[in-house]
Amino acid sequence: MKAAIIHGALLLIMLVYGYRTWTRDTSISPDVGSISLWQKATSDLTSVEYKAEGRVVKLEKRNDASGDYWWGSETTITKRPKPTPPAPTPPPAADPAKPAEAAKPADPAKPADPAKPADPAKPADAAKPPEAPKPPAPPEMEEVKNVNEFPAGEAVDQLVKLLASARAMRSLGTVSDADKKTYKLDDTKTSLTVVFKDGQRAFVVGGQVYGGSDRYVLETATGKGYVFSRELLSALEGGFTSLRLSDPRGFEQTDAKQVSVSAGGKTRDAARVTATSAEGQASETWGDAATKKADQSLANFIDNSFNLLPTNFEPAVKMSDLTPVMALTYRDGKGTALGELKLFKRSRAAEMPTDGTGDLANPPPPLVEYFIVTPRTRVMAMVNRSVAERAEQDLATLFQ
Repeated sequence: MKAAIIHGALLLIMLVYGYRTWTRDTSISPDVGSISLWQKATSDLTSVEYKAEGRVVKLEKRNDASGDYWWGSETTITKRPKPTPPAPTPPPAADPAKPAEAAKPADPAKPADPAKPADPAKPADAAKPPEAPKPPAPPEMEEVKNVNEFPAGEAVDQLVKLLASARAMRSLGTVSDADKKTYKLDDTKTSLTVVFKDGQRAFVVGGQVYGGSDRYVLETATGKGYVFSRELLSALEGGFTSLRLSDPRGFEQTDAKQVSVSAGGKTRDAARVTATSAEGQASETWGDAATKKADQSLANFIDNSFNLLPTNFEPAVKMSDLTPVMALTYRDGKGTALGELKLFKRSRAAEMPTDGTGDLANPPPPLVEYFIVTPRTRVMAMVNRSVAERAEQDLATLFQ
């Protein structure tokens, strides 16, 4: 009975904690501590770099005609054996049509040396045991860097605010050598560098605080230690997955009340309309902007267009090398433009398998890749092929 009461109390605590977590106001700035490290304007922050073993995550402020924006990159560093140089070319084989050079006759003026008799006083050398084969030398290694660039997303906006006016949970004062070992700051390969217009603040990042996920850090210039909230580091630790732009449009789907679809030299305008079911229930859906009649095919097409989301970003891909598929312009209820999205595709030869199983006579079919671009992505962003293919196939129905 007592055990049941204890388990019931624990379950109640977990339910209360879960409810508070799920219903918390995410617009409230997270608690990162009360110890102020610096006070800067967000416009003064120019870059952030987080280094860990085998990985570098960097955010930097850039500028174009639209203004300032943040751009991210994640560099993964791996090691692999250096490629073995090709074996030297063997000498050419003897020409069978050319007779071999005859052996030279012995010089009769020079008698052959008589065989030297063995010294009976000197025993024959004992047979030497064969030498053990030497282990092969370890291969020479080389570093391979893979850089993944991306436009920064909403998590970076929050991170910039936190780093512009950085705070710490605790101050540890000047950290001794013994404390460095305790806090795992002595041999760490993780660091954080925050760069402002007037200078930088650099930290090495140590272990986690016991019982939590906050981290010990050491400012390299002052030798002082602090405890940083996980909120300052978790997004950087997540790299591309946490920092990338996930919303290419920048507005809520429910804000869009009008959509213009252009493809193949044709344009169709859609608008939000009210449809009444057979039971007399009214609901909002998409329909033709001119007739104001509900159109389920049009509604499915527009709803599917919001599933065109970036999977990765390709700064090296040029729009001029792609084939246009369609363009969409979104507007609110007053006709004010909210944003636009363009869909492109390309076809390229598939790579043959590297394990030798490929058939040169029957190569794999070409790969079709789809990309979107919006003012927020700035570069081409690859999207899920099945979602894009469905959108392209539905265009025929849309304009019939």
